[in-house]
Amino acid sequence: MPNDPPKNPLALKVLLFFLAFEFVSAVPYGLMLAIDPSGKMAGMDVGVLMGTPFSDYFVPGFLLLTVIGIGSSAVAASLLMRPNGGWLNRMNPFPSLHWSWLATLSYGLSIMVWIGVQVAMIGFQSFLQPLHFGIGATVVALALAPTARKFLAN
Repeated sequence: MPNDPPKNPLALKVLLFFLAFEFVSAVPYGLMLAIDPSGKMAGMDVGVLMGTPFSDYFVPGFLLLTVIGIGSSAVAASLLMRPNGGWLNRMNPFPSLHWSWLATLSYGLSIMVWIGVQVAMIGFQSFLQPLHFGIGATVVALALAPTARKFLAN
């Protein structure tokens, strides 16, 4: 039928790729920073944190591991399985779209905020900062794509 949403729109496949990329890049570094807050295990200097609210890498590492790393797998699972959200449905201000659409949009924005705050606090340190900011912007753009919105319609 012409009005049926596509089974696997390209936007969804690309979103899943970027979510997997974020998982693979965030979880190991988040773990290393949470396990060794000095940053040595991850090859990072704790001196970079001078002038920030952090004396070591534990909190940034834990947030990287949970919000960015594990968060990406939770968002990917919600996109693939589209589970009934219970309380998430009640909190969703977009009832015409499955709650996983808002989760995806929020996740992309969280990556952009993460990198923006990071650059504001410690300055430009690596090409990875604009790369991940771009991934966050791409996740937002893909979530807004008509095929993704149609796929995630309730």
